[in-house]
Amino acid sequence: MSKLFFTEEEVARRYGLKVQTLRNWRFKGCGPAYRKFNSAVRYYEADLEAYENSCMVQTEG
Repeated sequence: MSKLFFTEEEVARRYGLKVQTLRNWRFKGCGPAYRKFNSAVRYYEADLEAYENSCMVQTEG
């Protein structure tokens, strides 16, 4: 069974970023969608995949 929700730390590692960068993105309203469970921030796997797909750049050639 694959994991459905990821912590800030796990997502930061996945993207090679600092946790603070994810927090800045949330404050600015950009980056992957997230959910809050009380004060806990969690990222849903499908939302991460959708964000990754939205970042794809097509090159000509």
